Amino acid sequence: MPNLYNKKPISKSQLEWAQSKSKSAAQAARLLDVSYITFRKYAVRHNMLEGFLNPSGLGIAKHYNLHSGRYNLDDILAGKYPSYNTYKLQQRLIRTGYLPEQCDICEFEEERITDKKVPLKIDFIDGNTKNHLKGNVRLLCYNCWFLNVGNLSGRKAENKILDDQKKVGTSYDDESIISIEDIQKEIESDKKS
Repeated sequence: MPNLYNKKPISKSQLEWAQSKSKSAAQAARLLDVSYITFRKYAVRHNMLEGFLNPSGLGIAKHYNLHSGRYNLDDILAGKYPSYNTYKLQQRLIRTGYLPEQCDICEFEEERITDKKVPLKIDFIDGNTKNHLKGNVRLLCYNCWFLNVGNLSGRKAENKILDDQKKVGTSYDDESIISIEDIQKEIESDKKS
């Protein structure tokens, strides 16, 4: 049967290459730059179609439109909308596949049993939640968040605790350094009385 469009047929080695680089038959067809019907014809001819099928769609990101909605995701990450809701930003980054659904530091990606979501929190590297630039945004698991940021409720709560301590007068003062000798004298005086 002659090739009507004057293209070379797809070889078995090309199909094997596409199989190693793709997670579905449709993605392999896009990689080979042919229609799905043409791809399927050659995959059946080489008895390789079963290796390409992924009916459940495992491992395939659901690519939502980056430009849909009132705010374009590219514009948000360019810093045009600093007051955009951070929770919505996190959900859009994960849903669109812009950031992988894993911790940026330890690469934790285990899903919860209840809702099949990875427990992650959006973090802004410089601490400014209004700075939505792409290089400043990352996703952290709760453990890495606690170790790197220090408080699961956010940086504001941590700063508020420090401010409250300064008001009470419990802040550290360099002039009131107590020496070890002073501590030993106090212990000895307590023992005597």
